[in-house]
Amino acid sequence: MPTLTTLTLTPSAASVVTGQVTDFTIAAFDETSASMAVPGGLTLITSDNAKASLAQATTTLHVTGGLLGVATVSVKSGSVQSNSVTVTVTAVAAALTKLVLGPSELPVPLGSTGAVHVQALDQYGNPFTIPGLTKFTSNAGIAGIGTVSGTLVPIAPVAAGVAEVWVSDGGTILSNRVRVLVSDPSVGPGYHSRGGLAR
Repeated sequence: MPTLTTLTLTPSAASVVTGQVTDFTIAAFDETSASMAVPGGLTLITSDNAKASLAQATTTLHVTGGLLGVATVSVKSGSVQSNSVTVTVTAVAAALTKLVLGPSELPVPLGSTGAVHVQALDQYGNPFTIPGLTKFTSNAGIAGIGTVSGTLVPIAPVAAGVAEVWVSDGGTILSNRVRVLVSDPSVGPGYHSRGGLAR
């Protein structure tokens, strides 16, 4: 009857995204180096269960990524232990998930210019590279939008009144809306409501 003498895991290393699974192949060999059935109920060994949790499915070792970092894993049957393999747990690739404009309200008198700031955020709430933006105004006859420069979105008042401006990534991600209050200094302080807010 063949005697188990060697267990191997392949490949020697793999990366896995947090919360996802990567697989290693388990192979078993006897004293003549001939392949044999992989024993069930192997002891599964991980250097850090918080980073790499393990499950066996016959000849496959499933490794689920947890905390970011590196862990080593192996399997064992009795006194026979496999080689150790390395698992690197990485974060989900950062992606744009939110565009934020501020301030929420911008007073601008006719004859001057204003600007709002745009911030792009990823799914972790961290800054993300600002993409090419599509610009919107609810009433171009009151407030126009100039060319975005860095984080600044210039606002050009056209006529007294109230308008809203916002941006998008050209796809599904829309920013919040900023109210632009265009005042006419010739008719006194504050904004003049002529034109109203286009919906």
